[in-house]
Amino acid sequence: MNNVVHLVWINIIIDVLAVPSLLAECPDPTDPLIQRHPLNTCHPLVSQTLVKNIFGQVIFQLSILFYLLFQGDLLLNIEPGIHVKDPSQHSTMVFNTLIMMILFSIINARKIYGERNVFSNILNNTVLFTVWHMCFVSQVLIVHFGKAVCHTEALDFDQWLWSLFFGIGVLVWAQIIRTLPTSCVIPHTLFTYSADTPLTDKEWNSFQTNIWIRGPERTKTEIDVLSERHGKVYPDLRQKM
Repeated sequence: MNNVVHLVWINIIIDVLAVPSLLAECPDPTDPLIQRHPLNTCHPLVSQTLVKNIFGQVIFQLSILFYLLFQGDLLLNIEPGIHVKDPSQHSTMVFNTLIMMILFSIINARKIYGERNVFSNILNNTVLFTVWHMCFVSQVLIVHFGKAVCHTEALDFDQWLWSLFFGIGVLVWAQIIRTLPTSCVIPHTLFTYSADTPLTDKEWNSFQTNIWIRGPERTKTEIDVLSERHGKVYPDLRQKM
């Protein structure tokens, strides 16, 4: 990728389009995610499962990209074009494969707790469904008609199949990653927690009790602060608490 437009397009997909699409996910009330107990407040933000998924995908995608970068011309039987200033099918193939892997990684990102079926209820998220297909169609237009602006060369049918093959490989690789035991692959550290061990029933009951105790006490404190700030006393309201 020797054109800044490629980097801009990648950032648009990841930062501008993918994030709102994933935020539009509306889990069904019966979804296991809703039924999960909350995590302990002392847990870090990063889970072992998250670290496993990130590093697993990084290893896979970098391996594919480096292979295409240095051996892609032999695989596809095309002229080497990485160090050529003019648009080439070689550089376009690397760029297109990266975009395909990003698009399928967005589907993987719908499930973050090791769920197998990443396509579950995907049609319910119309934002993701629309944005994903819009990005795919835009990528086709960029590859075939963006030679002057986007520094790309049109790919033939076989090269598109290879790009889709590597993109779909992200989904297959994610299933392999989910099969690996998290605790054996990513050891527990001070910066990670096990997403498979949320609050126990005893901790959950304690959590609920603390919510009921701390809620009214915090409200009483706020009433006292308001009383001091405005020079008024709200005895009736405080007694109701």
